Amino acid sequence: MIGVMTRPAAEVPGVKACPEGFDDWMRAEQRRVFRICFRLLGTRDEADTATQEVFLKAYRSLWRDGAARPEDPAAWLTRVAVNTCLDRLRSRRWQFWRRRAGQEDDALLNTRADAAPGPERQALSGEIAERLAAALGG
Repeated sequence: MIGVMTRPAAEVPGVKACPEGFDDWMRAEQRRVFRICFRLLGTRDEADTATQEVFLKAYRSLWRDGAARPEDPAAWLTRVAVNTCLDRLRSRRWQFWRRRAGQEDDALLNTRADAAPGPERQALSGEIAERLAAALGG
C-alpha cells in the first residue's frame, strides 16, 4: 500500500535494530506525515519517497550518540517533513531548468563580445536582439 511502510525499520538492510518504541511511533505518525508530504509534493510516489526519507532522517537524528530529544516529537517530525519536501521541490525546480536549456540556449549564453565579429556572430547577435525585444514586449 502506497504511503505505508510495509517493513519495520529494523528489517531494512543496513539499518541497525531500532530502539524500543521507534517502530510504534513511526506507524502512529506515518499517515499524518504522508498526508503532509502529499499535500506539498502533489504525487503519491513523491510523497511516499519523502515519507520514507523523513523517518530515516528522524531515526538517524534521534538515535545518534549525544542527540537531544525534541520536546514535542510530533511538531519536530512535522518540521522534518516540511523541510524534506521543500528540499525535494527545490531539487525538482533545478532539474526543470537544467532539462529546459537546449543547445540553442547554450549557444546564445556562451557568446562573447568580439572586436571584429564575423557574419555568423552578427546573425546570432541579431537573433539575440530580436528575442530580447520580443521578451520585453518591444
